[in-house]
Formats: sequence, structure tokens, C-alpha cells
Amino acid sequence: MSYVEFSWEYDFPEFIEKILEDDYITRPECYDEASLKRIAALLLLDPEPEVGLLLSLAVTSKKPIGS
Repeated sequence: MSYVEFSWEYDFPEFIEKILEDDYITRPECYDEASLKRIAALLLLDPEPEVGLLLSLAVTSKKPIGS
């Protein structure tokens, strides 16, 4: 699935879209629907988050907690 199809329901600012799309292309297995919901929530609190924080919240860990 392309990033455009994956994020169709969200209207993120252009600079956020570019960061997320570039990362999604590199490692799509790290993203799911919850990823986009976390980004939307972050943008409500901070409209211009740091890139590191943005990507750390976007990526979904496939490892169990504590491993």
C-alpha cells in the first residue's frame, strides 16, 4: 500500500507529510493505523513537533513491552 492510500483520511501539514512519507517508504512495516492516530494527537498538542519525537511516536513497535 502506498503512503497516500495509507494516510488518505488524515490532513497533516505538508512538512509532516514529507517526513512521514519518506520514513514510510523506507520502513512501511513499522507503521499501522495507530501510528497516524498518535501523530494526529501529537499535532493537537504541538503543531510543530521535533522530527525525532514525531518519528518515535509514529513507528509501531512490533516487540513485546520489556524486550
